[in-house]
Amino acid sequence: MTDAAIGPVTEALRELARAEQQGMLRLMGEGSPHWTRADAGLRAALARMLRSSDRRLGELAELLEPMGEDLPRVLSGHEQQYLAYLSMRFLLPKLIVEKREMVERYDRVIMTIGESAMSAVVRTLQAQREELSNEAQVLEASSLPRRAAG
Repeated sequence: MTDAAIGPVTEALRELARAEQQGMLRLMGEGSPHWTRADAGLRAALARMLRSSDRRLGELAELLEPMGEDLPRVLSGHEQQYLAYLSMRFLLPKLIVEKREMVERYDRVIMTIGESAMSAVVRTLQAQREELSNEAQVLEASSLPRRAAG
C-alpha cells in the first residue's frame, strides 16, 4: 500500500484508539463508587469490558506500529470529577449508547479500508467490532431489570 493510501488508514485507527481511550468506562474506573454500588454481575461485566478495552488498545497500537504511528496521546480531562455525581442507573444507558457508537465507528473504518486492502487489519477490526457489539448487548441486558424496577 502506498503512503497516500496508508494515511487515511492510520488516521482511522488513531481515531478508534482515541475513542477507546476517552470512553466513559475508562473514566469511571474500577475503583469508582459506581462500580462498588453496582450488583456483582454488572461489576464483573464492566471489569471484563475494561480489560477488553486495554487489549483492544494494545491491538490498535500493534496495527499502527508498522505504519510508523503510535497511539494518540489523550490528556486526562476533568470529566471524571463530574461522574461522581451521577448514578449507575443514569450512566448505564450512556455506556450502551457509547458502545453502539463505537460499533458504528468500526463499521465506517472497515468500510473505508475495504475488505481486501489490508486483510489482517480488517480481521482485527471485525473481531473488535463484534466484541463491542457483544458488550453493548451485555449492558442492555443489565439495564433491563433496572428499568423495570424504576
